[in-house]
Amino acid sequence: MSVFPAIAISLSLLSAPLWAADYDSFTEPNQEIALASPELDVLASLKVQEGDKVKKGQVVAALDNSVLEAALAVAKARKNAGGQLKAAKSIAKLRKEKVDRLVPLLARGSAQQYEVSEARIELEAANAEIQAAQDVITENSLEYNRLQAQIDRRRLRSPIDGVVTHIMRDPAELVGGNQAEIMMIASLNPLQVTVHVPTAEVLQLKEGQGVTVQFPELGFPSQNGKITFISPVTEASSDTVPVKVQFSNADYAIRSGVKCVVSTDTTN
Repeated sequence: MSVFPAIAISLSLLSAPLWAADYDSFTEPNQEIALASPELDVLASLKVQEGDKVKKGQVVAALDNSVLEAALAVAKARKNAGGQLKAAKSIAKLRKEKVDRLVPLLARGSAQQYEVSEARIELEAANAEIQAAQDVITENSLEYNRLQAQIDRRRLRSPIDGVVTHIMRDPAELVGGNQAEIMMIASLNPLQVTVHVPTAEVLQLKEGQGVTVQFPELGFPSQNGKITFISPVTEASSDTVPVKVQFSNADYAIRSGVKCVVSTDTTN
């Protein structure tokens, strides 16, 4: 009697998954963000349209910056104005030369002590004028940087790589406050699927486990996914546990919102 069939059966059992089941669900963005205005003002422009792909940090909209840009031009002129500092340095140079002339004369008895003292006081005053001029330049530079930061903050940037799915406001509309949301941006790579697994079955699963995502009604190729989250809480009304699965969608070939089947049997 041959033992090979028995060995073959044993190997087949060893290669089979410990738990195999299929769960119906829908694909969804792994992240969806409502981009909102940071303050109440007029929406000056939209840089994107619905359906556009965007990169993290890309400017997608801007508030009206006309007043701030005018103030920035003034601050820039003040920041670069060094006339007061130059004049103060010239006066300080002259007063130092005066002190340098009087000190040797005082030693030879050709000058009075009060003359040297007055010259030194004048030099200290001139140095104080230099410091005051430098402080003004520093303050103007800080004001310039503050205005630049405020203008940049009003250029709204996408916080993620994704797709613009919905635009809620038009240019020239007042945005902010209760109407702060301007657009929705969804991250579609990776795509996510949430399945609700019975509690008895979820005990067989673990985070990081590989699964297969199939699209039997659409003909999309099967995707290799991974369990990224298993809720620690069972939903009492259904005795199921939310489990999140993600899979790569770098070319955006798989749409969000389509039916799919998540299979824990990865041998198919």
